[in-house]
Amino acid sequence: IGFGKLGCCRFDSLPHIELVKIAEREIGAFKPTVLITHATGDTNIDHRTLSQAILTAARPIRYPFIRLLLRGEVLSSTETNPSEPFAPNLFIDISETFDRKWNALAAYESEIGEAPNPRSRSVLEDLAKVRGAQAGMPLAEGFEIVRQFDG
Repeated sequence: IGFGKLGCCRFDSLPHIELVKIAEREIGAFKPTVLITHATGDTNIDHRTLSQAILTAARPIRYPFIRLLLRGEVLSSTETNPSEPFAPNLFIDISETFDRKWNALAAYESEIGEAPNPRSRSVLEDLAKVRGAQAGMPLAEGFEIVRQFDG
C-alpha cells in the first residue's frame, strides 16, 4: 500500500479515517484474496496504526474477495510488547523460501544488524525454527488469523 510521503513514525499524525480511505483505495484497486497486516500489539506506531486502519478498511461486506485476513509479526517491534503477545494460529512452511525472505529483509540495510539484533539473519532463522517447531516443520512463518472465509 502506498502512503505517499508520510515518513517513518508519522502514520498517527493523520486522522484514522484518512488512513482507512487510503487502504480502501489500495484494496479496491489490488483486490487481494489474502491480506496480511501487522500485529495490533506491535510497538512500532506506524505498524499499529496501519493495522487498525487495515482492519477497518477490510470489511467483508465491502471486499468479499478477501478470503483470508492475517496479522504477522515483525522482529524488533512485535515481540517487545509483553502485554499483547503475538499468538500465531497459522503456520506456513518457509523451508524452501527462507533465503528469499532474508534477501527481501536485507534490502533494508539500515534495519539489519548482527545478533542479538532481532533483525539479524541468525535471529530471523531462530524465530523460523521456533515457529516451525510449533507446527512440526523445519522453518515456518507464524500468523494470526483474523478472518477466514472458505468457499
